[in-house]
Amino acid sequence: MTLKLFILAVLFVISGGAAFSEYFKGHKFLSLLAMAVAIIATFYLFKDIEEDIVRRSAQVEPSLPVVAPPLKQSESLPIKKGDFAAYFQPKQDMFETTATFQARRLQLLQQFNAEVKQRNLDYQAGVLRLNRYNADTQIFAVNLKWQADWVKPFSEHLQNSGSVKIGVKEAKQIYQEGSKKPLFITANLKGDQVNVQGVMVEKGWTYSIETKLLPGQVFTDRLQDGSSGPEMV
Repeated sequence: MTLKLFILAVLFVISGGAAFSEYFKGHKFLSLLAMAVAIIATFYLFKDIEEDIVRRSAQVEPSLPVVAPPLKQSESLPIKKGDFAAYFQPKQDMFETTATFQARRLQLLQQFNAEVKQRNLDYQAGVLRLNRYNADTQIFAVNLKWQADWVKPFSEHLQNSGSVKIGVKEAKQIYQEGSKKPLFITANLKGDQVNVQGVMVEKGWTYSIETKLLPGQVFTDRLQDGSSGPEMV
């Protein structure tokens, strides 16, 4: 019982008792006043009781549990660190349609490329060395050394030299910070094939490496015919 309810109850008892007491029988005005106070106290007493019941009912109403929304398809897929085969050669589930599988493959490659563009050194494929720079053509001649274990199965098909087009100001800043840079690749899905491109990531920019073989280079998925790894064609 609230304090307000208690006061009203006491007031009701006192005023009601006073209205019908022997003392107030000879004082008609005071008796009517006490009766009026008792009526008002009764009204607010029942009103307060009703409000208290409503409040208690609202507190015990069951609430629906909060359910976390399902992950969107566009969110990152779980990949174990160093498991690059999961990016380039995911396996199609028997309950997965071809269209859904292709969409997942595309998402995996986009996830891989996003890590590369963040210059995540866990995705480094080798070392790039800046050699000569032609300020007129704004082209850096570069040497490429593919060192990562996940790139070794097809490193024999990759070129050891190429070129990178960089503006004069940016090229000077990049070179002054050191001639050796992390070497990466990006990958894109074209049809059923994965095209790869050698890149250098510096100053928040991704620079494509032009070689005779890297642009348009593709990996084909041969898991369906029983082979265990990608093939450079």
